[in-house]
Amino acid sequence: MSVVDGYFTTRITCEEREELIDSVGRDRNGPADQYGVGASLTDVSGTYGDPKIYTRWENRVTDVPLFDDTLWPNSDRPCEHRRYDPIPGYVADED
Repeated sequence: MSVVDGYFTTRITCEEREELIDSVGRDRNGPADQYGVGASLTDVSGTYGDPKIYTRWENRVTDVPLFDDTLWPNSDRPCEHRRYDPIPGYVADED
């Protein structure tokens, strides 16, 4: 588990990712329409390190992240998925 911007992140399996999508509703290959891509990085040529495709899915209205996916093209490395859970009582620093 790690912490990202007020959220615990927990590695989950591909099966758990699919269950999470089913729990919020499914649309095509991702979560239902109320969720969209909040952040992404596509670097299949490896210009900035290992080639990867990263996608973070979040609520379109609240910007609350749901989960992220990291795929490693041209590699035997398995995909990675992380679920985001809010930290109770967390208050972001205001700059």
